[in-house]
Amino acid sequence: MWREVGDLTSYAACWDGKTPAPLCYGDVTLAFSDGTAYVTINTPSSKAALMKFNGSAWESVGAFGFSEGPAFLQSPAFVGTTPYVAFRDDAHQFKATAMRYNGSAWEYVGAPGLSVGAVGALSLVVSGTTPYLGFSDQGQQGRGTVMKLNGTAWENVGAAGALPGFLEMTLSGTTPYVLFRDLGTGTVMRFTGTVWENVGSGPLGSGRDESYAFSGTTPYSAAAGGGTNSDLTVRRISGSAWEIVGMAGLSGTGAGYNALAFSGATPYVAFEETNFFGDPGLASVMRFNGGAWELVGQRSFTSYGVIRLSLAFLGTTPYLAVDEEPDVRHYPRVFKYE
Repeated sequence: MWREVGDLTSYAACWDGKTPAPLCYGDVTLAFSDGTAYVTINTPSSKAALMKFNGSAWESVGAFGFSEGPAFLQSPAFVGTTPYVAFRDDAHQFKATAMRYNGSAWEYVGAPGLSVGAVGALSLVVSGTTPYLGFSDQGQQGRGTVMKLNGTAWENVGAAGALPGFLEMTLSGTTPYVLFRDLGTGTVMRFTGTVWENVGSGPLGSGRDESYAFSGTTPYSAAAGGGTNSDLTVRRISGSAWEIVGMAGLSGTGAGYNALAFSGATPYVAFEETNFFGDPGLASVMRFNGGAWELVGQRSFTSYGVIRLSLAFLGTTPYLAVDEEPDVRHYPRVFKYE
């Protein structure tokens, strides 16, 4: 049974009644540190905020709205118990910026605006005490760049724009692996210490509302449009090809926004069940049991349609953060499966 964790809905009514409505982001990204749930959300003015569940309620970590301007693509990570958040920074020409909470205030990690131009996809991961930041950079014709923090400054891992693109990143020890799409081919590359090398690629059909995640160093993709009626299909790379995990069209209904995550080696996918009216659909979660995809808990368990999802695990317990949109406002909510 999915049940709500605390109440976040009072934090994020992006629309303030003005016409036209102001820019409104509805980021939700889950992370865990020392058994505690955290989630990034946006303030009513779309600034970045990191919320912590204290066991009975959600509370802001430091200032509620710590970025200078609107923040999108928020990616939280932890060095020990110190929270870091990277994001697309609208106050700095939509470039990549990273900040951390020092115990009393949020501060920039390096200079704000780390990329050459505006960023598309973005991911922050940590190896030991070293954060790694990857992103696609429109200032480099959409190519991918990976950086790591060297003390107080960010340095490139390889050359800036060395990767043909960027979708998602993971680490194996201190070795970054990056997934990107290049002319219809989904490719994974890793950094050897001197150069980026190809470790697997193959045709990856186009879909909409795609999400990506790594199981170890093996990338998975979930995309609507892989079956009939825009059903959801999950694939993983196997040598020179992407193979379907289970069956195509696993959702059995139309699907839209989605999120992948793993409990051990078991893939889970959360998704929005689309409807015929074009409105945001309710959320469901499924997992692959080795032979087939099965529902996790009740189907369509959110109250309103969702437009963003983040799926993560605390031990073996799945948590799902969603951005519900019952009207022109965005409401973050977090659920866990018991």
